[in-house]
Amino acid sequence: MPPEHIDGSNPKNKRVEQLADNFASGILMPSYVMQRYYGKIRYDDDQFIDWLNESASEIKVSSAAFLWRLVNHQEVPRSFAKEIMGTDWLSFNGGRLKDEETPELFSSKFLSVLARALQKALISERRVSTLLDVSLDELEITFQKHDIESPLVL
Repeated sequence: MPPEHIDGSNPKNKRVEQLADNFASGILMPSYVMQRYYGKIRYDDDQFIDWLNESASEIKVSSAAFLWRLVNHQEVPRSFAKEIMGTDWLSFNGGRLKDEETPELFSSKFLSVLARALQKALISERRVSTLLDVSLDELEITFQKHDIESPLVL
């Protein structure tokens, strides 16, 4: 089913955009991650903005996205969030890494699953290389970095 083509500004589009934002929020900040933040600090505390910015940086999302996730979980009132969004207090830090910090290409869990699939010949090495847009040499190095025995036959 192809999605409905949407052009121009339609009030209905705003709701679609909200749902898309909520879906993305749930993926980037799942409930089991957010549990450690719920109920930890009061929004009327003087340190709230600092806590919000630090917490968002910790899980590598923007402070605004983190704030709206708290609003959706009813930890922070919507009116207060709108007030904060009208200021320059939030450090739009989503996904920014420290200069010395470089993220890994793939997670260990993903590479473990991939290694098993390659060992069982469920997918070819060349297909993996094409799908992931990495050379076989780069993939070999990535397995080594994660201390996973490489299933590649070079």
